[in-house]
Amino acid sequence: MGYRSSSSQNENEARPWLWVGRYLWQKRSAGWTVYFRQVRGPGYLKMRNKLEEYGINILGIDTDGMIEPLVSNGMEVRVNLQFPVEYGIWQATPEYMRKRFGRELLIVGGYDN
Repeated sequence: MGYRSSSSQNENEARPWLWVGRYLWQKRSAGWTVYFRQVRGPGYLKMRNKLEEYGINILGIDTDGMIEPLVSNGMEVRVNLQFPVEYGIWQATPEYMRKRFGRELLIVGGYDN
């Protein structure tokens, strides 16, 4: 089973690697956002537009690890399926992702093994 802290513990004290990981991704995500918008985003948007011509409303990408920056950038170009959402060390639960990104985000995964 994955590590879960008791509700009485402070999140940063219970899982310091989670705080450090999110902090590093926030620092790194500014550069990633620029790269995504200039390089990757236009290609995904082109694919999405072509799929919609054929009535397909889902465009997904395979993701691993800390996916929050990727999801937020992907949603801008209508990439609306993320798989797998991994509970693991990053604590990426479907509930958290749904709360953060809304019902437009389709999710596969979220298992705590």
